[in-house]
Amino acid sequence: MRWLFASIPLANCRKHVATSVRSLCRLARRVRAALSAAVAVCAVTAVLPGAASAEPAGVVGEGGAGVERISVGPDGTQADDSSAGASITPDGRRIVFSSSAKNLTPDGTTGDDRVYVRDQRTGQTKRMGQLGPLQSPVISGDREYVAYSVQWMNDVRIRQYQVSTGATASLNCSACSCYQPSLSEDGGYVAHVIFSPRQPSFGQRIEVQHRDTGTNETVAALDHTLSSRPSISGDGRYVAYQDGKAEDVFVWDRASGTTSDPLEGPSEGATLVQLSEDGSKVVYLSGTDTYVHDVSSGTARLVPKAGCGH
Repeated sequence: MRWLFASIPLANCRKHVATSVRSLCRLARRVRAALSAAVAVCAVTAVLPGAASAEPAGVVGEGGAGVERISVGPDGTQADDSSAGASITPDGRRIVFSSSAKNLTPDGTTGDDRVYVRDQRTGQTKRMGQLGPLQSPVISGDREYVAYSVQWMNDVRIRQYQVSTGATASLNCSACSCYQPSLSEDGGYVAHVIFSPRQPSFGQRIEVQHRDTGTNETVAALDHTLSSRPSISGDGRYVAYQDGKAEDVFVWDRASGTTSDPLEGPSEGATLVQLSEDGSKVVYLSGTDTYVHDVSSGTARLVPKAGCGH
């Protein structure tokens, strides 16, 4: 069974979260628990603007940070089933996660996976919708919007929820399926992937949709369906993504309509971890190494491997 924890500094309530002790050492904000590259997260918090950090359960970090269980019921009892897939807001107040526990809210659930938001200030947990997530949920930086992909008849759709009101909407995917959402700071822009299960030759399109107008902008079109993991900046201007087939990482700029060359250069393969909130830095993996790429200078910094547990 997996439980969810958040480490909360005793002095100044900085932003911290921890999920499965076996799988993550530290969790940067918006680094999904599903990423196979979780080991890269160890050093992200030191070099990535707007990132949240985390400590394993039972570990006290620098600044007197402690660990607090997130997946708990109204009376503080631990979840009666597994919880995973956490994403935390920059101020550390709200954490969104998925869980199959039945005792997280007073009304309970059937025991199937559902999405929840935990408010660290009020100590309340709220269920976000009645549908089961296909991937880890995400939350906007202003704490107001949650998004996750769900099965909808024969397609995959992205459902969005407003935390304060419970209002919901589906992303406009036309006749296609869409998944892998990434939210801007206010949730107004949603980066996502469009694909067609009935037409594999379609490949995929990475798009950004404006919530208020429903209009889409194409970031990239790829001739395969390997994961592209789009990651959008807080203002919605930049989108980082990977070409899983070519093993390249790129950054698209809405303002100029241009896409960068592969960040890792022509000779190395790379996997995207995340784009920083301000769009200035990109964390990616290349081989066994982790790099932080500076978008403005075009230079990359190798992250020391020592960190977790040291």
